[in-house]
Amino acid sequence: MSQKISPTLIGAFVVGAVALLVIGVVAFGSGQLFRKTQEFVLYFDGSVNGLHIGAPVKFKGVEIGSVKDIKLEMGLGNQVHKIPVIIEIDLKKVIRRGVTREKAMDPNTIEEFVKQDLRGQLQTESLVTGVLYVALDWFPETPLRFVQPAGDHFQYEEIPTVPTELEQAHEVLVRAVKKIDAIDFKRLIDSLAKTSDGVGQLVAVNSPTVKSILQSMDQAMPQLRGAISDFRRLTTTVDHNVEIASGDLHQTLTAAHSAIEQIAATMKEAQTTIVSLRATIDPNSPTFYELVIKLVAAIAVVGLSLAGCGSLFPPPQPNSSGIYLLTSPLKTADRQDQSRSAQISLGVGPVRLPGYLDRREILTRVAQSRLDVSQNDRWAEPLDENLAHVLAQNLSVLLGSDGVISYPWPIAKGPDYRVTVEVLQFECNSALEAQLSARWWVTDRNGTGALEPKESRLTRAATDKSTGASVVALSETVADLSRQIAQAVIAVDRQREP
Repeated sequence: MSQKISPTLIGAFVVGAVALLVIGVVAFGSGQLFRKTQEFVLYFDGSVNGLHIGAPVKFKGVEIGSVKDIKLEMGLGNQVHKIPVIIEIDLKKVIRRGVTREKAMDPNTIEEFVKQDLRGQLQTESLVTGVLYVALDWFPETPLRFVQPAGDHFQYEEIPTVPTELEQAHEVLVRAVKKIDAIDFKRLIDSLAKTSDGVGQLVAVNSPTVKSILQSMDQAMPQLRGAISDFRRLTTTVDHNVEIASGDLHQTLTAAHSAIEQIAATMKEAQTTIVSLRATIDPNSPTFYELVIKLVAAIAVVGLSLAGCGSLFPPPQPNSSGIYLLTSPLKTADRQDQSRSAQISLGVGPVRLPGYLDRREILTRVAQSRLDVSQNDRWAEPLDENLAHVLAQNLSVLLGSDGVISYPWPIAKGPDYRVTVEVLQFECNSALEAQLSARWWVTDRNGTGALEPKESRLTRAATDKSTGASVVALSETVADLSRQIAQAVIAVDRQREP
């Protein structure tokens, strides 16, 4: 007689099988088990209220990842210094949307994109709910500011950020209100009131024109005060709704311009009146003297107010900016070696700049610890990229080799040698000298030191004070550095000849 099977055992087996099935569906169905991701950190200055773990990360509106974690970074006095946001990019989503597998898997891809003005920004998913997401996009001509110190090793690679559109609008409006607050409107109104009292008697005698001037001023000043009030209101409401604030801003600017135009027309009319009164009143009389003094004072005060407002609404200025590039002054005749240097393959880069040079504006050193920033002249591309390209071009000429490439290069086809350059100083000074200080070293294909680190300090004289002459002199210093590097590479290669 066979043994009876236990119903309890059968039930436990069924329950266990169902539980394993559920776990398998969750693990494999969600794709979390075998998902390939890359993690990065973004540091935000402002509030991240509305951003949650799991919020999407989008590149130009296309979802490519999600927010993994949100942390706090405390500064001095236990104050919140930065808010690090950890994101993870799903490489499968990136590849599925058209990026090649090699490009997506390359750890240097994001680093290169950052050099090409890739930045992170908090953007609103919905104005109704206030939910935020992390947007990755190109932001040309934005400063490259890293929170993590260069050269140190961190758990996550950093992607720089830019302020939100709301923060930028708020900053502009705060600056506008500060400019308006700097105008002493109380003194202006008091002066106009005194002028009105002082010329009241003359108006009653024979001056309908003066009466018209004072009426015009009385009508214009409330409009100007109203525009100022609207500016103050905008700074408190801009945090709630950008679209509404921008509409109000347009109306406020229109009202302010109208008031300014009316006051300007009144000033012209007052000047004309002073001239015409000479024919009506004895120029030697005390009455005429008092009237002219008071009207001139009124014109001066109103002119100051227009100057203050004019700084807020400046007229369009012609574009006088200059865009400059470093170039190679070398020719084929400058080649330093005619034997085997053509067979050398050399990688140039990365070229690292100090923080103060990480900008598009061209700098001039006017003192040991002071730099002037040009308001009009800019580099045409990021300076580190321009330097790397010109160095590679110079070295290709000097070595007579077509195997000189700029960083980054394919891992499978690495060059025989690699030169890394750390720029310490690179600008012209007030004595018309272009100065380049750099630390550089050469390594072989395996990354081992083929040469002790070198430091170069180079100067070239500019032909005149123009920015163009300064850029030419700076290009010459880069050529001098290229000559030193080429000599070192040739010497190392000769030592390794069989």
